[in-house]
Amino acid sequence: MKKLILFLFLCCLLSSAFAQKAHYWQVKTGLHYANMIYDHLPFPNSGILYDSGGQFVGFLTGYGDGHFQYRLTSNVMVYKEKQYKNWLHLLVGIGYRQRGYLASRGYGTAYGLLYPQGIPIKEDIETRLHYLSTDWVLKFHITNGLYAMVAGRADLLLHKKTSAVHEYITTSLTSAEISPVLTIGKQINLCDYQLLIEFEVNRGLQNVSKIKPDFQSLPPTRVWNISYGFNLGLRL
Repeated sequence: MKKLILFLFLCCLLSSAFAQKAHYWQVKTGLHYANMIYDHLPFPNSGILYDSGGQFVGFLTGYGDGHFQYRLTSNVMVYKEKQYKNWLHLLVGIGYRQRGYLASRGYGTAYGLLYPQGIPIKEDIETRLHYLSTDWVLKFHITNGLYAMVAGRADLLLHKKTSAVHEYITTSLTSAEISPVLTIGKQINLCDYQLLIEFEVNRGLQNVSKIKPDFQSLPPTRVWNISYGFNLGLRL
């Protein structure tokens, strides 16, 4: 709760500084593909261990590098924009952002009269991560309504939901993350407003996992959030 209060206080403080000069408001919503990239992530029960007599001893833990499947997510953001120069604007924004991923876990193969070749038995996994998000943005106007933006993003994890087999991942996530954002957009005049169409890439650079290795000799687990997609907004 203390982190949330501090987070909101900083956003209000930055926003109040913008109110001293002429400014604009922006309201945006977006659809993005989100995923997680991992390095040396443990996968419990990835194998079965037997002793020399063929008796069951326990499950093995495997480790892997790679990524999960992309999941479609949404966001809603509100920004205050101030013109600093003709070609440079400054923005600060706050809102809701969702992340996560899709995955599956296999349990074997089932055979029958209707499927003699066998069909895999698996569990589909959907992980949803809900964040309170804020952006600090430099907006560069190029020409004919085209612009590019470079932003620093701070996300505070509010809620998470996943399958029981992946709770060991979500319970180890850090509560806060700072990451860079690159955006290219087009501003179109629409009556007294401007329509905003943007493509955004958010590649996390901060390890958001606190999973500890089973042995000191093992390399640490590292996990990064990643997302890309389109935003649609109005400049008021």
